[in-house]
Amino acid sequence: MKTLITGATGLLGKHLIEVIPNSHGTWFTNSYHSIPLYQMDLNNTAQMRYVVDKIKPDIIIHCAGIGDVDYAEKNYTETSNINVEATKQLHKIAMKQDCQFVYISSNAVYGGGESPYNEKSECKPINKYGMIKRQAEDVVMSGRDWLIIRPFMLYGYPYEQGRSNMYMFIRNQLVNGLETKLVNDVYWQPTNAKEAAQVIFRLIQQSATEQIYNIAPDEKAITLYEFGIWIANLWGWEKDLLTPVSSDEFPTIAPRPVNTQYDVSKIREMGIEMMGVKKGLKALR
Repeated sequence: MKTLITGATGLLGKHLIEVIPNSHGTWFTNSYHSIPLYQMDLNNTAQMRYVVDKIKPDIIIHCAGIGDVDYAEKNYTETSNINVEATKQLHKIAMKQDCQFVYISSNAVYGGGESPYNEKSECKPINKYGMIKRQAEDVVMSGRDWLIIRPFMLYGYPYEQGRSNMYMFIRNQLVNGLETKLVNDVYWQPTNAKEAAQVIFRLIQQSATEQIYNIAPDEKAITLYEFGIWIANLWGWEKDLLTPVSSDEFPTIAPRPVNTQYDVSKIREMGIEMMGVKKGLKALR
């Protein structure tokens, strides 16, 4: 089986390349991966078609796109073109090649007022990023032989020039002795990115097609402030540098759903139990 991973220089893409045998990846802005990657501009349908024709994959895992929630809020048209229209074109190419299409979505498709959310829960996104991801899901579900995976706040070590994540932000602030305000009224289920890649590969291998999966640790959601305290305590950094604040302290960012805690019964019934925050952070060592 041959797998094409779009957005392979991102955090999840990095680990998918490491985990999945006979996998090939794409990059857009800069190729800093030790494994050769194919350039793919999601605005260029001909280039997408060329890469798929060249690799002839059995599976496409579509991670590429705009993942910045605040950027999406301010740049709706651009984000929609990349995350929805380009997904539609890549999906068409995949259908012609008889590829399985695995779409990486987000907890942002939920509204946050009716947690815990399982895969059958109604999607009521409250920001533009969530709305766009939900539209892309609809594109994927219009076809055949698909999987939709909704990870929850991935963290880990990106490539040196790669996009950061909340673990790296908090870690760097603490290492440099910088006081940092962290929101303490929005709840998350931080998920180790390497383990997320392993679970995605397992779902591809074991799952029936045309399924949606919420993937995250089966434990109570925590705030970013609590996540920061976990990081400080595990590494012995100065936790007093971290200050809990209300999300009202950041009025310029996109609204976040207060609590989109997952009900992960579906993956648990498949024998999948993901690491909680303590084990997930320790695994980074």
